[in-house]
Amino acid sequence: MLSQVNVRNFDFENFNFLGFVIVIAFIFSIFSRFLPSLSVYTTIFAFFSVIFVSLFNNFKFNLNKYNVFAIVFVLNAIVSYYFADYKYNLRSEIFLLSSGVIIYLLTAFLSLSQKKIIISTQIFIGLWLALYIFAFNLSSGNFFDTNVIPYMNIYVCFLLVSFSLSFVFWNDERKIYKFLPYILFFAILLAKFTIAIIIACLVFATSIFFLKKHKIKTIFSLFFVLISMLYCYWLFKADFFTNKILVWKTALFVVKDNFLIGVGFNNYKTVSSAYSLMKNVDVSSVDNIFLQVLCENGIFGFILFMLVLIVFFYYVLKKIKENKNFYLSILVACISFLVYNFFNSSAFISTNMLLLFFILAVPITQVNDIKERKHKIDSHILIILFLPFVFALGKPVYANEQYKKGLYYFANAKYPVAQDFFIDSIYNDSSNPESLAKLADIYFYKYQKTKKKNFIAIAINLYTRSLSLNKYNSNYYYQLAWLYSFYGNKADVKKYIDKAILMDPFNFLYYQYYDTLINLGAAENV
Repeated sequence: MLSQVNVRNFDFENFNFLGFVIVIAFIFSIFSRFLPSLSVYTTIFAFFSVIFVSLFNNFKFNLNKYNVFAIVFVLNAIVSYYFADYKYNLRSEIFLLSSGVIIYLLTAFLSLSQKKIIISTQIFIGLWLALYIFAFNLSSGNFFDTNVIPYMNIYVCFLLVSFSLSFVFWNDERKIYKFLPYILFFAILLAKFTIAIIIACLVFATSIFFLKKHKIKTIFSLFFVLISMLYCYWLFKADFFTNKILVWKTALFVVKDNFLIGVGFNNYKTVSSAYSLMKNVDVSSVDNIFLQVLCENGIFGFILFMLVLIVFFYYVLKKIKENKNFYLSILVACISFLVYNFFNSSAFISTNMLLLFFILAVPITQVNDIKERKHKIDSHILIILFLPFVFALGKPVYANEQYKKGLYYFANAKYPVAQDFFIDSIYNDSSNPESLAKLADIYFYKYQKTKKKNFIAIAINLYTRSLSLNKYNSNYYYQLAWLYSFYGNKADVKKYIDKAILMDPFNFLYYQYYDTLINLGAAENV
């Protein structure tokens, strides 16, 4: 613990404890595989909470006044979570966002050399991704297939920022650092994401022009600019922006109905299908970081996020003259992240989000006036106080694991075993609508076996509870329509099938069985 450090001999330049903590968090976040993971997010949040509270308990310090924007941004996200119509997945997202902001605050305690160590960690994670992409392409033999690896857009986001950060060490005496940008650039080409290739070319052009002293650097820069222009022309020919505009129009309708506090942080995909304008257009993501913040956090959250960005640009432009090689690379990395996510939704996901908040904090002035507190809580008491906190965080994680086991047994038609797991999951976390829905499916299976209608009543009750937790899930309405058809309740059947269509207007299945459901006799025979 930090309390065990002798403050008289405490040297933040040489003591890398906080930097080590941040590095460990980044490495551990990879276990989520750049996808939402309640267990990983909760662990990182608990880890950072303990570190930050311990630091605050043992030392007095004055953080930069501009840090308040990031802190209030989290508070705004918590408010949007509280008023959201679907809270289950949001909880883990709030944990990850809070962890990102704690990284933002902790980075202020690091020296320039310590920040470079963390940046080198990001670069080597990028190299690991580069090897993964190369190995996948090699093993599948699909070097020219544009859709090789699932979730490639998320991987490329991190890879692109790692590539931009690699120029921090481009003029380093160690030769290995000189080759890093080329390796990462090749990996971006292999990923075959056109918008990422365009940004990477422009990053290369900028870095060559400003960071190298070759006589022909202008020619090399213009070469990469020309390549990016050719790819831009290809994007226009491929109607890339036409689809994006349709997705953004859908997002604007979401903003109109949720202007003040939004739909909940990282909750857009839950509500988006109800606002869909056209079939065969994927609206599950906003594909624009600024629209995403506006949709999910409302106008107040959007203003706070913009203020965090303004603080970053103010400090990085102020310091760029002090160390052009370092701060120009940080500036380029942030811009490439924002531009890439202007056309994608990869910003607020796992390691990418942690990386964003770290970059935003890098140019902010380091905290130096650190003093030991005379009056502080004993570390043993702190541990005791944290136990209920850890227990409260652990229950949803345990419930989620029970839910996954239930899914496994459900898929293998072992319904009694699956039922026990789903019940245990609900007991430990009653906010998961999917556990309730799967338990309802088991009771419907029991009805099919026994023809006892009390099982239908239980299934209806469980699906109704699922809807109370997620009113935008069209499948819940659809299943309720079927369940009520067994009661011969035409009014409720019509009510729920109409609601299913309202929530997902382009789902052909609902139209296919509409008349069957309304005609109760036919539905019961089915």
